[in-house]
Amino acid sequence: MDSQEQREYVEKWLVKVFENAGEKLPEYELSGHDVTKLYEMAQKQVAKERRAEILIEDMKQKAKEYRAEGKRLESVLDEAGCSVKHLSAEAVRHVATLATIANTLNLKDCSSTSFCLAITELTRKRAENELKLKEAERDVELLKEDIRRAILRSTNHKRLLKEVSDENLSRESLLKEKQKETAFLEQKSEQYQAMITSIKEELKENGYDPTISHQSLLQDAKELKELQDQLVPLKAELASYQDLPPDLDLARLKIEEKRKELEELDAELSRKIDLIHAEK
Repeated sequence: MDSQEQREYVEKWLVKVFENAGEKLPEYELSGHDVTKLYEMAQKQVAKERRAEILIEDMKQKAKEYRAEGKRLESVLDEAGCSVKHLSAEAVRHVATLATIANTLNLKDCSSTSFCLAITELTRKRAENELKLKEAERDVELLKEDIRRAILRSTNHKRLLKEVSDENLSRESLLKEKQKETAFLEQKSEQYQAMITSIKEELKENGYDPTISHQSLLQDAKELKELQDQLVPLKAELASYQDLPPDLDLARLKIEEKRKELEELDAELSRKIDLIHAEK
């Protein structure tokens, strides 16, 4: 069907739809795309209406057959003296109950065989449903166990995440403190470096001799201590020589040598002391 035929079909269908609704079709404009969509919709709607008409006709035919069968059975019951008119109220209720059960079970008749077969089928379906229910319950328990494990893992993950977050905050705080401390030390280092440079320049201007340093002073003090240690045994030896008889020339000569050596050491010691005082 070409586009023009589809447009005509859609227009007729829309007119019919609005007429069935008791309304007048308003003015409208349809594009080619709209016509295609409405044509497909009309085709589906017409098919549904056709199926509904067929189903209605079938239901009417069945109702007609059921009424005819009902009249036949009623006449049979009348002839047998078992008409509904002759039944008690309780019997009528029982018959209605059987009819309701038969309709519910979708039975073709109310014979014992039909009821037994229907009950057997219901029992089988019940067993199948119970088995499916047990399987479903087992699946639900497994699912619950999986959910419990998932919740436990989630709880552990949240706890670990909180611990990591707290540790991270602690590290950030410590890092900030270290950064501040580092910045402070760098600032102090720059200040001390500037002070050292300034002091070196000041010493240089004042004629500072690099050889006069703390290390050299320590060395001089060490040498002075060694000289003092050397003087102690010499003085003791000199004292022992002074106890010799005065008429011994050799003793005098020895004493004179020791005196000169002591004087030299005293002079050296005095020089070192003066040098140390001068350096201070």
